Amino acid sequence: MAQQRKMFIIVSVCTISHLVKALHQFYWVFVAYFHLTDFNAALQITYVYPHYLATYSASITLVIFSPRVRMLLMMTVRDVEERNSAGT
Repeated sequence: MAQQRKMFIIVSVCTISHLVKALHQFYWVFVAYFHLTDFNAALQITYVYPHYLATYSASITLVIFSPRVRMLLMMTVRDVEERNSAGT
């Protein structure tokens, strides 16, 4: 049951973040169709927020909710630290 709850949260976060990006893209179409240049400038400024939210939300939630992913990341960090301390 706990695994199902974690998967539900991960899927929900991904779905909501992609819906935010889809809404932002719909605004782009709406603004372009009606030639609303003021809104176009505002949309260009805010583009990075929904884009990066949709891009990285899945990765961040996996790191938060998956002990295996966190363990693999820590092993990678330790390997890099050991190589740096060995001088290679």
